[in-house]
Amino acid sequence: MAFLYGIQLAIYLGLQNFTLEGDSLTVVQAIQLRSKSRAPYGIVLDLIFSTLSNLSCQVQHIYRSTNSIADGLALIGHLSSNESRFVNNVPMSLMNSYLS
Repeated sequence: MAFLYGIQLAIYLGLQNFTLEGDSLTVVQAIQLRSKSRAPYGIVLDLIFSTLSNLSCQVQHIYRSTNSIADGLALIGHLSSNESRFVNNVPMSLMNSYLS
Protein backbone atom coordinates (compact mmCIF):
# COMPACT_ATOMS: atom_id res chain seq x y z
CA MET A 1 0.00 0.00 0.00
CA ALA A 2 2.88 2.38 0.70
CA PHE A 3 3.96 2.31 -2.95
CA LEU A 4 0.42 3.05 -4.10
CA TYR A 5 0.12 5.95 -1.64
CA GLY A 6 3.50 7.25 -2.77
CA ILE A 7 2.39 7.20 -6.40
CA GLN A 8 -0.87 8.92 -5.52
CA LEU A 9 1.03 11.60 -3.59
CA ALA A 10 3.37 12.15 -6.55
CA ILE A 11 0.35 12.61 -8.83
CA TYR A 12 -1.25 14.99 -6.29
CA LEU A 13 1.98 17.03 -6.28
CA GLY A 14 1.95 17.14 -10.10
CA LEU A 15 5.00 14.94 -10.61
CA GLN A 16 5.24 13.03 -13.88
CA ASN A 17 8.81 11.74 -13.67
CA PHE A 18 9.95 10.45 -10.26
CA THR A 19 11.68 7.66 -8.36
CA LEU A 20 10.08 5.51 -5.67
CA GLU A 21 12.22 3.59 -3.23
CA GLY A 22 11.08 0.68 -1.11
CA ASP A 23 12.67 -1.76 1.30
CA SER A 24 10.64 -4.81 0.27
CA LEU A 25 12.72 -6.48 -2.42
CA THR A 26 9.80 -8.78 -3.31
CA VAL A 27 7.44 -5.86 -3.95
CA VAL A 28 10.08 -3.78 -5.77
CA GLN A 29 10.87 -6.67 -8.12
CA ALA A 30 7.18 -7.38 -8.71
CA ILE A 31 6.62 -3.74 -9.71
CA GLN A 32 9.77 -3.60 -11.86
CA LEU A 33 8.83 -6.80 -13.70
CA ARG A 34 5.10 -6.02 -13.81
CA SER A 35 4.53 -9.46 -12.31
CA LYS A 36 1.05 -10.77 -11.68
CA SER A 37 0.74 -12.11 -8.16
CA ARG A 38 -1.70 -14.36 -6.36
CA ALA A 39 -0.43 -13.02 -3.05
CA PRO A 40 -2.85 -10.96 -0.94
CA TYR A 41 -1.23 -7.79 -2.29
CA GLY A 42 -1.82 -8.81 -5.94
CA ILE A 43 -4.82 -6.50 -6.27
CA VAL A 44 -2.72 -3.59 -5.02
CA LEU A 45 -0.03 -4.45 -7.59
CA ASP A 46 -2.67 -4.29 -10.33
CA LEU A 47 -3.70 -0.82 -9.10
CA ILE A 48 -0.05 0.25 -9.08
CA PHE A 49 0.48 -1.01 -12.64
CA SER A 50 -2.58 0.83 -13.96
CA THR A 51 -1.66 4.02 -12.10
CA LEU A 52 1.91 3.96 -13.42
CA SER A 53 0.85 3.36 -17.03
CA ASN A 54 0.84 7.10 -17.87
CA LEU A 55 3.81 8.10 -15.71
CA SER A 56 7.58 7.87 -15.89
CA CYS A 57 8.57 6.24 -12.61
CA GLN A 58 11.69 4.39 -11.55
CA VAL A 59 11.26 1.88 -8.72
CA GLN A 60 14.36 1.00 -6.71
CA HIS A 61 15.14 -1.21 -3.74
CA ILE A 62 16.66 0.45 -0.69
CA TYR A 63 17.76 -1.32 2.47
CA ARG A 64 15.64 -0.69 5.56
CA SER A 65 18.71 0.49 7.49
CA THR A 66 19.06 3.40 5.05
CA ASN A 67 15.33 4.02 4.93
CA SER A 68 14.73 4.94 8.59
CA ILE A 69 12.80 8.14 7.90
CA ALA A 70 10.34 6.43 5.54
CA ASP A 71 10.02 3.58 8.03
CA GLY A 72 9.28 6.10 10.79
CA LEU A 73 6.71 7.91 8.63
CA ALA A 74 5.01 4.59 7.90
CA LEU A 75 4.83 3.86 11.62
CA ILE A 76 3.34 7.31 12.32
CA GLY A 77 0.75 6.69 9.60
CA HIS A 78 -0.06 3.25 10.94
CA LEU A 79 -0.58 4.51 14.50
CA SER A 80 -2.50 7.67 13.53
CA SER A 81 -6.25 7.85 13.20
CA ASN A 82 -5.93 10.99 11.04
CA GLU A 83 -4.50 11.40 7.55
CA SER A 84 -1.20 13.27 7.65
CA ARG A 85 1.06 14.52 4.89
CA PHE A 86 4.56 15.72 5.58
CA VAL A 87 5.80 17.77 2.65
CA ASN A 88 8.94 19.90 3.12
CA ASN A 89 9.12 19.12 6.83
CA VAL A 90 10.09 16.26 9.10
CA PRO A 91 8.10 15.34 12.22
CA MET A 92 10.01 16.15 15.42
CA SER A 93 10.03 12.48 16.41
CA LEU A 94 12.13 11.71 13.30
CA MET A 95 14.40 14.75 13.41
CA ASN A 96 17.40 12.82 14.84
CA SER A 97 17.24 10.31 11.97
CA TYR A 98 16.97 13.17 9.49
CA LEU A 99 20.00 15.00 10.87
CA SER A 100 22.27 11.95 11.05
